[in-house]
Amino acid sequence: MENELLKELIAFIHAKTLLSTNVSLCLHSRLFEDVGLTGTDAVEFMLAYGTRFHVDVTSFNSAEYFDGEGVLFSWSARKVLTIADLVLGIQTSKLDDTMIQGNGNNKV
Repeated sequence: MENELLKELIAFIHAKTLLSTNVSLCLHSRLFEDVGLTGTDAVEFMLAYGTRFHVDVTSFNSAEYFDGEGVLFSWSARKVLTIADLVLGIQTSKLDDTMIQGNGNNKV
């Protein structure tokens, strides 16, 4: 079941981000660094993720995980959000900073 969930989530990520299916994603793939989500695209993705997988994302602060719109270079550290975090969010029906940090991610 978990393998099917991961496949479905990765297909969702490819579809919503228009990331080439040639780009291989795994549990450790990072949404900002590896997928390239930023700005309003990141916010829209997180809202679509919440809707599609029935995950409460109302307490998720996108600004802590993604650069803003039009930011070319960011010197501030961002928290890491991985596909494993999204899977955990689906399994618990909630995605917030407390849950993500409890999953072992720290600032980069």
